[in-house]
Amino acid sequence: MDRTAFDDFFDEQMSDPARAEAYREARAEIDTYDRFMRAMNALREGRGVSKATLASKSGIPAQSIRKMLTDKKANPTIATVFKMLSTMGFGLQVVPLKGRRGRRPPARRTPPVKRRQARASGG
Repeated sequence: MDRTAFDDFFDEQMSDPARAEAYREARAEIDTYDRFMRAMNALREGRGVSKATLASKSGIPAQSIRKMLTDKKANPTIATVFKMLSTMGFGLQVVPLKGRRGRRPPARRTPPVKRRQARASGG
């Protein structure tokens, strides 16, 4: 298989450890979304629910249902996901990932409030 200029560019970019780590994180996030939407589609198929029926019962436009369940770039809102799942008789549960601890976001530092000192008027 012939290498392309993009292959060379990609390899060059990945030689930077920080850029490579950012890429791995972004890729993992995209893959997670893709797996989730494939799982949603498998649930739909397993229940024997057509996309048209899911659209009709959930109140979500049929075109949106088709796009969400087939487009690799689909990124539905959490409200839409809940609506689709509940229409099919499912809910969503959050569970810890094996072997991973959540990252704490950096503490937000608010700048100190500057107070004006009242000046005593001399008399």
